[in-house]
Amino acid sequence: MPKHRRSPIDKPTTMPWTPITESEHLHERRGLATILERLPSASPWRAWSNFEFPASGTKPFEIDLLLTTPSGLHMIELKAWSGSVDVETDHWIQTAANGRRIDHGNVLELAYFKSMLLMKQLQRAGEAAIVRTGVCFTDSRVHLNLPPLNRRYVHTVGELVNRLSRPTHDVRHRMPPDRVERIEEALATFALPHRPRD
Repeated sequence: MPKHRRSPIDKPTTMPWTPITESEHLHERRGLATILERLPSASPWRAWSNFEFPASGTKPFEIDLLLTTPSGLHMIELKAWSGSVDVETDHWIQTAANGRRIDHGNVLELAYFKSMLLMKQLQRAGEAAIVRTGVCFTDSRVHLNLPPLNRRYVHTVGELVNRLSRPTHDVRHRMPPDRVERIEEALATFALPHRPRD
C-alpha cells in the first residue's frame, strides 16, 4: 500500500489518510481535504482515497473515499457539483447556474452497487465487513432537492462528518483496531491506483 502523500494544494490533516492515487483534479483534492481535515486522528478513524478495484466481467470500479469510523466502514461518492440537483423519474438532474441541465443517471443506485462489489472483494480478501454507502456534495452552495429516501444517504460535508462520528451499537459495524488493520491488509491485495479514462 502506498505511503501517505499529500499534494501541496491540499489542506493539512492529521487523520491517517492514504491517497492511493493523487487526484488530477483540483476540485477533488479540495473536496477530500475539506472532509478529512474535520475528522479526528484517533482510532478507528482511517481513510483511503482515489483507487480502483477489479470486478468480474466489467471494467474496474472507482472509489473516491473509503473510511473506517465509529459508525462503521463507509464508501463515499464525492460530488463537486454546483447549481441544483433534482430527481426526475429516478434520474439525478443537475441544473447549472447557466440553466444547462445534466442527466447523471441514478447516482445513489450506482454507489450502492459499487459498495456491494467492494464488500465482496473484501470478503474474498479475508475480511467480512459491511460497506455502508453515501454520497457527499462538497460545494456548500449546491441546492439538493432530493426525495427523503434519497436524502437519507446524501450529505453535505457537515452532515457527513456528523453521520460518520455517530457511534454504532451494532457489533457488525464496529471497527476495533485489529479490524481496521485487517481492512488495510485486505485493500493492499486488490486496491489499484486510479487510471484516468480517455
